[in-house]
Order: sequence, then C-alpha cells, then structure tokens
Amino acid sequence: MEKYDGLLFDADNHYYEAEDAFTRYVPRRMQKCCVEWVEMKDGKKFHLVAGKSR
Repeated sequence: MEKYDGLLFDADNHYYEAEDAFTRYVPRRMQKCCVEWVEMKDGKKFHLVAGKSR
C-alpha cells in the first residue's frame, strides 16, 4: 500500500450539525456511547466520545 503525502480536506460540512445530531435517534441507554457536546465552565464546548475527550 502506498502512502499519500498530499494535503487532506474534509468537504462534507458536518462541523455545524445540531447538538443532538449524534444522539437524536439512539436509545437513551446508548447515548453515552455516542459523540456528545459538553459545555465547560468557561463556556467553551467540546466533543466527548463515550464520555471521554480526545
């Protein structure tokens, strides 16, 4: 397999999804396993995946 050394660009524009886009249709018991937004004390928002950041 060859390695690609060019620039990458994500053009699907999913950055501005609704905050519940990842959990809207998932059963409540499984929502903590999904991507979710959390707001920190300083007002900044971050993604958590399965309850963990980065």
